[in-house]
Amino acid sequence: GRGYLQPTLEALIAQHHLEDHVRLLGFVSEEQLPLYLASSDLFVLPTETLEGFGLATIESLASGVPVLGTPIGATPELLARIHPALLTRDASSLALAEGINDWLSRPEELFALRATVRHTAKTLYDSAVVGERLEKLFAGVIQQHQAQN
Repeated sequence: GRGYLQPTLEALIAQHHLEDHVRLLGFVSEEQLPLYLASSDLFVLPTETLEGFGLATIESLASGVPVLGTPIGATPELLARIHPALLTRDASSLALAEGINDWLSRPEELFALRATVRHTAKTLYDSAVVGERLEKLFAGVIQQHQAQN
C-alpha cells in the first residue's frame, strides 16, 4: 500500500542496492489483487505481533500461492496443516530470510504446493463452507438455549 513505512522501505531498498530486485507496488485494487497474488511464487507474512484471522493469508492461499508466515496469532492454525515449513521458527528477520531461501531453493516443491494451498482454501474457507458451518453452529446454540428454557 501507501503506508507510513513506504519512505523507510524505499530507503532500505536503495541502501542495499535492491532496486533491480524489489519493487513497491503501492495501492493495488481489490479487482487486481488476485492477479498480483497469483503471479507470485511465495507470499510472506512477516507478522511480529497479534495477527487475527489472517485474511491476507486466505486470499493468497485461494490464489494458489503458498504463504510463509511467522508463528504469531492465527497464522500457525492456518498454515501448519498444509506444510510445517510454511511457518518460520520465530518472527525474526533471520528466520524469515531462512524460510524464504529454503522455499526458493526448492522451486519444484514450491510450485507443487500451489494446488494443495488452493484446495485447502477452497475446502476450509470458501464462503459457502464457512456459511454452512456458521449456520450449524447457530442452530446448535439455539437448540441448546431452547433445551435449557
